[in-house]
Amino acid sequence: MVVVLLTALFTMLTSACQKDGVYKPEKKLSKIHLETDYWQRDMIWNWDGNLLNSIKVNYSDDYSDVFEFEYQGQRVKTIICSDISGYKPVKYYHFHYNGRHLSCIEGVQDTNNEEFPQRPCAKYTFTHNDRDQITEIQVELYGENKSADDPLTEILSMVLPGLSLTDAERIYQTQTEMPAPKEFYKRLITLAYEGDNVKEYRIDDDNMEYVYLFQYTDYPNPMYRFFSGNYTDLFMPFTFSYSRNLPSSADIQYYHEWAGSTDVLNYHNEYHYQLDEDGYVTDSQYIGNEENGIVVTCRYEYVK
Repeated sequence: MVVVLLTALFTMLTSACQKDGVYKPEKKLSKIHLETDYWQRDMIWNWDGNLLNSIKVNYSDDYSDVFEFEYQGQRVKTIICSDISGYKPVKYYHFHYNGRHLSCIEGVQDTNNEEFPQRPCAKYTFTHNDRDQITEIQVELYGENKSADDPLTEILSMVLPGLSLTDAERIYQTQTEMPAPKEFYKRLITLAYEGDNVKEYRIDDDNMEYVYLFQYTDYPNPMYRFFSGNYTDLFMPFTFSYSRNLPSSADIQYYHEWAGSTDVLNYHNEYHYQLDEDGYVTDSQYIGNEENGIVVTCRYEYVK
């Protein structure tokens, strides 16, 4: 699933008292319902004790995606992404650690090639600050087309040529001995924090750049440190797993270099919430820029 959710998007994140790759929310989600004027979907969360076992995303009665989580101890080791119809290739996202930190996520997907039954589809490399917060993500995406392999496609709608095909061929022939992908995209994501929340989220894509500037509520984020925030084709609504609290607004600046000049567009998004007796979000509404008129409503349910 490549949907908006900036988002939201993951991931394994920050906190000096907790390792990357561990998601232990105080209140466990059981269902998220997303709806717009054009589509709706349900995300069903299944738990095995304190470990998230799987998330099933229902788009319609006969089409669903399933995301299964495998662990080493309390840490996520692999996320397996598949759809019930079998239309899309199964993808496997392998998490690698360096001490307490997540160092990289490597994605591979099944092929119909008996000689090479799997091929790379993505790689995310992480940099941390001295507070154990992720401050940089180098994203490499490989595939025959961007929409097939880029978990941020519907969020950002960007194309990044990145390295040349010659560079991609050299890298893959050297490192994997697999046939080189036909296209290779690269982007850089940087994050700046204010306390435990992401204040600035910047995406650099060759001649394009997005800058998100966030303001926050005091409400707890139920997906804080969720390990699939912007990765593995599963994007959660409205919230970054990087931030402890829920955002109240975002000012977005979009820069596009074209024919020797730079176009600048500005957008403003609002987030509104209803809370339960414990102070956790039960309903939220995302209101996009007035020009595009996007409104997304979301309902959260929790394990009783």
